Amino acid sequence: MTQHDQILEQASKWREIGVFTYACKVDLEWGIRKLHKNSIKITDAVFSNPALLPEDYNFLALDLENSEIVCLDIEGNPGSVEDFMDFIEEKSINLSDFLVEKTLNNGLHIYFRYNKVRRRENIFAMELKRIRFDVLCRGKAFTFPSYLGKKRYIPMFNMEGKFDIDKIVDIPEAIYNEFFKKR
Repeated sequence: MTQHDQILEQASKWREIGVFTYACKVDLEWGIRKLHKNSIKITDAVFSNPALLPEDYNFLALDLENSEIVCLDIEGNPGSVEDFMDFIEEKSINLSDFLVEKTLNNGLHIYFRYNKVRRRENIFAMELKRIRFDVLCRGKAFTFPSYLGKKRYIPMFNMEGKFDIDKIVDIPEAIYNEFFKKR
């Protein structure tokens, strides 16, 4: 299966639960930023005519602003993921209840539902112990099957194979109150 086909397949899975997506071309990382261009919203027209999506597009992005999905982006800095795993274990949070993927730089994206009064701004560069994280509520969050060179987003819980979430309400909202309060 080509990257083009994988992007469309994964976009379709997100669309089934009410999350819209974009595809784009990323050629370069600048620090932790991915320099992308020419995003194309994956619409019914693109699903009907896949040729509308250029074959060299290598990234899929979730439209966070127009969905109930929020992305907790745990950075891949030394100790960050390990301390995060310890933190959620202490709080008795089961990571396998969420949509989770490993990011390009060995961090984590944890997707959860947030349909209360929506936070309208992203929260960047937060720290709790050695955990470095962002909370992404608007804009785009890059996701599987995106890749750059040999680096890839790798599906983990509930994203592997068949995409184990059937409805948006199946995605928990539990960890917001435990973790995302501004400190």
